[in-house]
Amino acid sequence: MTTGSSTSNIYSLLDLVRTNIVSCRHCNHTYKDPRILPCLHTFCRTCILELVTTNAGGKTVNTKTTKKGSPASTTTTPNTLCCPVCKEVIQLSREDVKKLDTNPFLEHLLEICHCQDDQPKHCEYCKFDKKEVAATARCLECQDDMCDHCTEAHKRTKLTRNHKVAPFKEMQLGKYDEDIRSNQQIQCPQHKKEPITLFCTQCQQLVCRECKVHAHDSHTWSSLQEAGQQYGGRIQTLLDTIKNKIPGIEEYLNYMETYTSELDKKRTQTNETIEEQAETLKAMIDDHKNGLLKEVNEACDNELEHVRTKREAITATLHSLQSHDQDLQKLVQFGKGEEILYLQKQVTKRLTELIYLEIDGLKSSLSIEFKEGNATKENVEILFGKAELCGLSMGKTNIGSLSNIKVPMSSVLPNISGSPELQLEFECKGVYDHKEIWPSGIAVNQKGDMLVVDRDNKRIKVYNSQGKYLNDFGGMGKNILWCPYDIAIMKNGNLAVTDNEKEDVKIFSPQGDAVTIIHSHFKHPRGIAVNSKGQLIVVDCGMRRLTIHDPDTGHIVQTIPAKQEDSHNYFTDPYYVTVTSNDSIIVTDWAAPNIKVFSSEGKLIGEHGTYGIQEDQILEPYGVCTDAFGYIFVADNLNHRVHLLLPDGRFKKFILTKLDKLWHPMALRINHRGELVVTEALGKVKVFKYL
Repeated sequence: MTTGSSTSNIYSLLDLVRTNIVSCRHCNHTYKDPRILPCLHTFCRTCILELVTTNAGGKTVNTKTTKKGSPASTTTTPNTLCCPVCKEVIQLSREDVKKLDTNPFLEHLLEICHCQDDQPKHCEYCKFDKKEVAATARCLECQDDMCDHCTEAHKRTKLTRNHKVAPFKEMQLGKYDEDIRSNQQIQCPQHKKEPITLFCTQCQQLVCRECKVHAHDSHTWSSLQEAGQQYGGRIQTLLDTIKNKIPGIEEYLNYMETYTSELDKKRTQTNETIEEQAETLKAMIDDHKNGLLKEVNEACDNELEHVRTKREAITATLHSLQSHDQDLQKLVQFGKGEEILYLQKQVTKRLTELIYLEIDGLKSSLSIEFKEGNATKENVEILFGKAELCGLSMGKTNIGSLSNIKVPMSSVLPNISGSPELQLEFECKGVYDHKEIWPSGIAVNQKGDMLVVDRDNKRIKVYNSQGKYLNDFGGMGKNILWCPYDIAIMKNGNLAVTDNEKEDVKIFSPQGDAVTIIHSHFKHPRGIAVNSKGQLIVVDCGMRRLTIHDPDTGHIVQTIPAKQEDSHNYFTDPYYVTVTSNDSIIVTDWAAPNIKVFSSEGKLIGEHGTYGIQEDQILEPYGVCTDAFGYIFVADNLNHRVHLLLPDGRFKKFILTKLDKLWHPMALRINHRGELVVTEALGKVKVFKYL
């Protein structure tokens, strides 16, 4: 019996379990029932339940830190979780938490921690007798803690006498880490008592002995060690790629920090300039105001002095007239004749002079008015100035461009065969054919059965993975297919078929029985796909738009409209649609001709292809699909070829051409074995192995 080792692997494992790797980063305690989130961070199941928002209005969580160190907050929607580590917001209900995968790696490390910690342990066998006895050893195969008495009995029992039993004192020194690891196994979720022993490479699934016999016996499989090395190497390649990406992101964050600082300085300088300009204009306005006031006041003062002088003169004249009137009136009334006659010459002369006296009044009056200037916003902007704010494009050579941070696809993606191997070819004939076959759509179910849409014969034809005809259906009554175009398999296994002529989507059971019809939303629907939420995505060529539908009610939950913000059409004549693993939407546009890529929110994020026969050119784009690695396949019908694009939309190669005897490819799908399935005009179906 090997009780110890001096290998670096064991000592690194001993060091590993003594780090905080076994501590939950939410509660900071040792993991209890660790579950892994889609973002790959692990937490206790109870911690995840605590983090999930369930209130109707959402819950505010801290998602980032401001420059001053205080947490900035965001509001999440109901049934979401904000990962405390990476701050990614994940759609997750409390019911979904139960379905999260366990983390077997951490669970096994927790077992080693249990063996190495100095916490009191009790014999698990004595518990059956309702006794609490200190455990001193552990059976590494049964994974039971035992007291001295039960340890001796365990060694004497026929079924367990050859089991390896390790004392806790020695395990605390790390002497049995390798033995513990070698006895740790993952139990099959389907057959609880069976350990996982193999990896089905065809289904990409861990299987036990029972699984292999009943469901995977005819599949290809690998040993756990062989498959673990293969996929471990692939993960290491991805990690190396991530490590290569980190310095670029760090450099970009440094740039953003510098940019933030410079922007704050520039804001301060600009604000100061604006204040200075305002004060300058205020002073100029005040000076101009004071000049105008002085001018008005001086003019008014001069005019008032002139009026005063004239008024005094006229007042004196008035007094003279009034005095003559009084004196001479008395002369006429009371004077004697000789007295009047004596004075008449002098009086007559003076009175005649006064009668013809001209009053020296004002020759003009002063008009005062302030004519306001044109105080409009535009004139103020011209006079004052304006702030010019614009976004400067970050060029590819600029540190401010994230385009510098590239992931070399060749180091991440699997190699593509130089010449794909034809695995299967058959004619999709049916018993009800009365016209030439036009296979406009195809879907492949989990069993590998191929469901071909024959548009002109108005049937859905079903063939097994070997191309053998199984059955076909076309609906009955109001559910009859008039012009079926494309097909998608829903999450519940039902089949969604677009009917271009009846302008609806018909839902059938896996056996071909009518379930329901989604109508009143379409004008000539063509391509159809299902996203990760189970929603139906339908290409509507009549309205030149995409509609996303609830799978249960058929109601529209989102629309990607025909026009962009600048009123240019997104689509010219859209045909087929598919979704990527992150729910990006890819649409072929037959008349553009190109493919268009939208985010799950409906924002256009990229296009590929122009009219022509060269690389990055296409004549008539038809079917489109993606595989598990993100490769994009596009059928170029008129050029008799299939384009292979990298996940970022860059052209990789023509994976199939006329040299592969390809003729007018139409619909594309990836089957359950990861092979490319192509339908050709007039009815052939071909299956190619390309990896």
